[in-house]
Amino acid sequence: MIRVRGGAIRLPKLNIAEEQATTEKKRFHYREKRSIGRMAATLIQENETIILDSGSTTMEIAKNLHSFKQLTIITNAIDIAIELSKYKRFNVILLGGHLRDSSLSTVGPIAENTLKIFYCDKLFLGVDSFNLERGVSTPNIEEANINQTMITMVKETIAVFDSSKVNKKSFAFIAP
Repeated sequence: MIRVRGGAIRLPKLNIAEEQATTEKKRFHYREKRSIGRMAATLIQENETIILDSGSTTMEIAKNLHSFKQLTIITNAIDIAIELSKYKRFNVILLGGHLRDSSLSTVGPIAENTLKIFYCDKLFLGVDSFNLERGVSTPNIEEANINQTMITMVKETIAVFDSSKVNKKSFAFIAP
């Protein structure tokens, strides 16, 4: 609402996704995220090098890698790296950089430059919003930058998100 002489006017909702902490995101659409995580894990092949972006849906992928013996997994998410360490058989690479408290992820030039030394098979990209005309986006510019770098370093990008992210747009563009 904005105040005007004699009252207030309700502004139309812009439908721009706001950033939520990962701990909050976990609580919503959990069954869908769990199903997406199981399905996405079936797209991985033994001995691949994959990137798991930060996010509650990508965390569900990390929880569904029981059938694999050998994977190299690069992530910018501290909570996902901890989850992956439970397997004790994967080569896990945690990117450095500036820590974002809300997502428990690293961003910035250190993370981006480190990513540029790897060639990877697949990226599982967690996104905050998806729109057919505008593509995928996130509320945070640094997150968008690291995601764009991730996309350039892989053969295949797989965006993982539940239906609550559809027909939304956020502040920072990631990809079409």
